[in-house]
Amino acid sequence: MTPVTLLLLLLATGSCLGAQDGADHLLLLETLPDGFSLDRPTFLDVRTNFSGDVRVVEASEFRVVVNVTAPDLAAAYKVQADLTSHKGGLLLQVV
Repeated sequence: MTPVTLLLLLLATGSCLGAQDGADHLLLLETLPDGFSLDRPTFLDVRTNFSGDVRVVEASEFRVVVNVTAPDLAAAYKVQADLTSHKGGLLLQVV
């Protein structure tokens, strides 16, 4: 049985669309929720209040990278990401 691995790059853009000067902040999630295994195809639900792109890339290890762009560093650091088990799949919430 081969473990299925996933790299998810979520680009969350705040209210600064089109802003030239801004701040970027990366959030890295490397740990699966307790008791969760990626040894089978997995449903991934992404919920966020931000606009942006989601890119899923096959990788040798599990990682979720959230690239936050905001008007300033304080606003970028306010963005939180949480990965939980939900209905047999994974739920990524970016707020």
